[in-house]
Amino acid sequence: MTLFYLSLRRKYKINNKMKKIYSLIALVALSSVAIAQTVKVTFRVNMQNVAVGPKGLHIAGDLQADAGIGSNWSPGATGNTLTATGSGYVYSIQLTLKASTTYSYKYVNGDAWSFPNESFDRKITTGTTDQVLNVYCWDATSDCAAPPTGTQRVVFQVEMKNEDVSADGVRVAGNYQKAAGMAGDWNPGNDTAKCTQVGTVYTLVKFVPNGSYNFKYVNGKSGWESLASDRAFTVSGAGVVNPLNCFGKTDTCATIPKYKRDITFMVVDGNYQNSFKLTNVKFKGNFSSWSDFVANDSGVRGDVKANDGIWTAKYPQVNTGSYEWGATAGADGHWIIKGPNRTFKLNYTDGSVVGDTVYTIPKLGSLLNVTFSVDMSDTIVSADGVWLAGNFQPYMDTAQTEWKFNKIKLKDMGNGIWSVTLKIWAQKYQFRFANGLSATGDDSYSEKNLKAACGELNGYNKYDRVFDIATATADVKLPVYKWNSCTALSNRNVIEAAEVSIAPNPAERMFVVRLESSKISQITVCGIDGRVVRTLNSNSNVETVEVSGLMGIYFVNITDQFGRTTTQKVVLK
Repeated sequence: MTLFYLSLRRKYKINNKMKKIYSLIALVALSSVAIAQTVKVTFRVNMQNVAVGPKGLHIAGDLQADAGIGSNWSPGATGNTLTATGSGYVYSIQLTLKASTTYSYKYVNGDAWSFPNESFDRKITTGTTDQVLNVYCWDATSDCAAPPTGTQRVVFQVEMKNEDVSADGVRVAGNYQKAAGMAGDWNPGNDTAKCTQVGTVYTLVKFVPNGSYNFKYVNGKSGWESLASDRAFTVSGAGVVNPLNCFGKTDTCATIPKYKRDITFMVVDGNYQNSFKLTNVKFKGNFSSWSDFVANDSGVRGDVKANDGIWTAKYPQVNTGSYEWGATAGADGHWIIKGPNRTFKLNYTDGSVVGDTVYTIPKLGSLLNVTFSVDMSDTIVSADGVWLAGNFQPYMDTAQTEWKFNKIKLKDMGNGIWSVTLKIWAQKYQFRFANGLSATGDDSYSEKNLKAACGELNGYNKYDRVFDIATATADVKLPVYKWNSCTALSNRNVIEAAEVSIAPNPAERMFVVRLESSKISQITVCGIDGRVVRTLNSNSNVETVEVSGLMGIYFVNITDQFGRTTTQKVVLK
């Protein structure tokens, strides 16, 4: 400034008054130069396909210090938060930067680098005038493609802070998936249903047409939420943001203390001194993703005493929560838990363990003849016959793999009754019948409608029949069970096969029913659908049944004067 005055004074011989005027002119000129050195830049990003997390959307880069919004590359700084513009899903921020300067930056969905951020650095070179940048889609170099016509934006979000998240991430499975363009509904394995992690919140954005839908969150590909009913949402001409709920709950998450404990499991073998002693014992549970971990009875690795029939295994660092587990044994890996899976809980409040971590196999009793019988008179028997399987099979006099439905075939005893007698070591067991033969021995043709009244749950949350002969010392004849039913019949209420005849069979227009040692009280003819087509009352041991106009397979139910019954199959032509 001083040099400026001296040059003017020498050249124009200015006085002090003129000096003041020129000073003002110089100041204005210098201010104009300073203002021209900065510009205002508006940054914009389209978050149409990504849900903005609870920490907000931020810009970070080497422009922050010049813009006065914290240190460079600091997503958690003050003043770097983008705001929604109200136009679609575009977020923006305006910064004052140096003119004619090149900067690098990126967007962060959160306030730290641990949150999702774009996969590349963006660049901008400022000019000498203010500018508004083009809208770019999150993590892309162009704007977002328009969503499918007729669809609305749906946001899924779930809080996972109290969960150990699977390596497969968090998924959203439901009947919305096909509508959103995925291959199939209720498929958590579809990677397009995988959420994005934003801190402890996991989000997913999909575009779905109008309609009502159900869904659940899945931890990994199989860790379904245990809710009483599915979550639901309805799309009706506008976007939907599903509530931010805790995983497995319908409310928000209170932070739950987490404990980790090494859990010791034991199987106590009551038969370790005889030929049925366990070998090759392994444990598994949902805490191990149902993968085996080996037990031992060798007095090491947590086992107290060698060869005492107590098999022990320790699983490290189990988290707080409720769990199921079971055990297998033998070269075939057969399941040794009788009834439903064992359960235990590692408490959230104090880290204590409650429930079952020890399972005892009682000592087997005597080797007995056990007769199994099933009444098939109300169903059409497969050409492959009737079969039997259960967890008693390894404990027969000739051991078999358990639950193999291609090993034990029943014999047709007449009157719709099928039976078999086996030698089994006395204990409590589960079993089911099968109508037909599976080549692999699986349960494809086994009873599927058994309820709690029939017996007990198995490890697959289904019911099996049960027989308990643990204290029996003589041969056992089990009740005659109705196929696929919990009803058990008393043998004395059945008309024996030798006492009844139907002829001719196959029949045309009529057939004759004869009882050898009692009188017929009633005859009822039913179709295979259960519909009654003929009813005949009687007080004789012989009756002719007129069936003109009927063709096909029918069931003939006969009741005698003593209240005994039998059901026979007749073919009409």
